[in-house]
Amino acid sequence: MRLRMLLAPLAAAGLALLASRAHAAGELFFYNWTNYFPPELLTKFEKDTGIKVTMDGYDSNETLLAKLQAGGGNYDVIVPSDYMVKIMIADGLLQPIDAPSMVNFAKVSNLLSVHSYPPGRASVSF
Repeated sequence: MRLRMLLAPLAAAGLALLASRAHAAGELFFYNWTNYFPPELLTKFEKDTGIKVTMDGYDSNETLLAKLQAGGGNYDVIVPSDYMVKIMIADGLLQPIDAPSMVNFAKVSNLLSVHSYPPGRASVSF
């Protein structure tokens, strides 16, 4: 439960960080745990940014992994659990981003920006 309590703020931070990237296309594709992210937060994000959010849900990390391995998704933001991030990095399923260079990165709490992966944290994939 503690991990899930941490994932919601990380997902929100990821949405905030990627707003400028998605803004160019006007749509953000979000893959998260089913019934985990409050719909009113997505509505607020859409209202505040003008970016339409398309959210798909999954019931387990293994479902997430299987869909991405099969090429079944092109998402801007995904929310895997910690152990799955390491697997996805090893499988080449995450695209590195230079989060510190993003305009809104300054708004992310230091508590949310420190991870044990990737090593050295030169770049991060939210």
